[in-house]
Amino acid sequence: MVIKELQNAISLMLSPGNATKKSMKIGEAFAFYYKATFIPLVAYIVISLILSAALTATAGAALASIPYVAPLLGIGLLAAIVVPIVVVWILIPIFAIIWAGILQIIGKALGVFKSDFENTLSAVVYGRFPVGVFSFLYAIPFASLAMPVFDLWSLVVQVVGLSNQQKLKWPAALGMVIISGTIVLAIIAIIASLLFIALGGSLLGWVMHHTSSLGITSV
Repeated sequence: MVIKELQNAISLMLSPGNATKKSMKIGEAFAFYYKATFIPLVAYIVISLILSAALTATAGAALASIPYVAPLLGIGLLAAIVVPIVVVWILIPIFAIIWAGILQIIGKALGVFKSDFENTLSAVVYGRFPVGVFSFLYAIPFASLAMPVFDLWSLVVQVVGLSNQQKLKWPAALGMVIISGTIVLAIIAIIASLLFIALGGSLLGWVMHHTSSLGITSV
C-alpha cells in the first residue's frame, strides 16, 4: 500500500496538472501523505544511522577519550530517529493545516476562492510531496544542497493544485500564494518589532533603575 501511494505521489509530481484535480477530505489527504512519505522517512532514518555508526566506528577511540561524548553520541542516534518523525509526520501536517487556513481566509476575504477549505488543504498537501518524497536527501552530505530545487518544485505543484481546486488561472493561484505569504511575513515582522521594542524598553528601565540605585547619573 505504501509503495503504491509513493508511486502515486511521484506520478503527481511529474504530472500535477491532472493529478491535483481530485479533492480530498482532511483524513484522506493526510492518509495519502503519511503513506507516501513512509518509505522516504525510513530511508532518511536508515541513512542517518548508517552515517552515524560509520562516524562512531571511524573516530570511536578518539571520541571515547573525551568526557561526556558517549552520552552525546547516544542522544545523536536517538535524535536521528525522533527528529525526522516529528518534523515529517507532526510539524509539516500542522503547518499544512495552518497555511491552508491562511490561504482560505485570505482567498475568501478577497473574493477569489469559491471552494471549501478541504480543496485548499488538498492543494497544500499535494504541494508537500516533492519535498516529502525526496526528504531522505537531507541525510546525505552535499546531496541536501539539491533540496531548494524540490522546494521550488513543491511551490509549482501547490500553485497548480490550488488552480485546479479553486478553479483559478495559475497566475491568480500564484498571486494568492504570494499575497498570503507576504501578509504572514508582515504580521511576523510587526510582532517581532513589538517584542523587540517591549524587550528594549524593559531592559532600558532595568538599566536605569540599577544605575540610579548605585548613584550613577548620566552626564
